Amino acid sequence: MRYKPILMTRIEEEERQLKENLLLSEEAGVIRSTDDIVVKKKSVSDYIKEISHIVFSVVFLVLVFLGLLVLLNPTSREILLSILKF
Repeated sequence: MRYKPILMTRIEEEERQLKENLLLSEEAGVIRSTDDIVVKKKSVSDYIKEISHIVFSVVFLVLVFLGLLVLLNPTSREILLSILKF
């Protein structure tokens, strides 16, 4: 099976550029990793997700604190129930 010459020249050109880039980065002392770094600008949905995550975390921590307080001290259960009754 033969490959098209155009594709082979493109692959050879990409490999040549990669080797040149590696040589230049080694000469400059730049450490390259195999992982690509992706930079993404934050959008409105990202901010909404962060705010909702913070709100849910705070609510969860308050509920955990109240649960531990009730477990440790039975009299605090009565106080909390009297405060929460409307």
